[in-house]
Amino acid sequence: VENINLIFKNERVKSFVFWCATLVALDQLIKFTLFNSVLAEKIFRFRDTGIFGIKLFENAQFAFSLPLPQPAIYLIYIFVLSLISVYLVKHFNALTKQEYFAWLIIFAGAISNVVERIFRGSVRDYLFINGIGGGGILNLADLYIISGIVALLYLEIKLKIFKKN
Repeated sequence: VENINLIFKNERVKSFVFWCATLVALDQLIKFTLFNSVLAEKIFRFRDTGIFGIKLFENAQFAFSLPLPQPAIYLIYIFVLSLISVYLVKHFNALTKQEYFAWLIIFAGAISNVVERIFRGSVRDYLFINGIGGGGILNLADLYIISGIVALLYLEIKLKIFKKN
């Protein structure tokens, strides 16, 4: 208990928890609104034409609709969240502001989707993107994760370039 109190005296940790909860709440609020509104159902039920759109989809499968058994999905979630948590605990105070933000949105997206999977048995997707070779449907939490990973990759590449010069 004393260690937990010590952790939450750290302002950076408090900020991380606050913003993570805020981002999760935003994602869940959007999902709730879209999936529980009769008006939204009428407005957003349209063809998959164009590049972007809204298409409501309950994804009971894994990322990218990969057909994995539920126990395997939960094992992957536990493994990945454990790795992220261990990394953050070890390096949290040394993270730059950019790294902090990238990890914040990755963690918020992961938590939002995992919690939804636990309580609903599926993840609600709604952002339709029509690309080369087909399209996909994702949600704000997925965008958090993708954006955070892209930001971390960019920061790593940038760091390697500056180290060479």
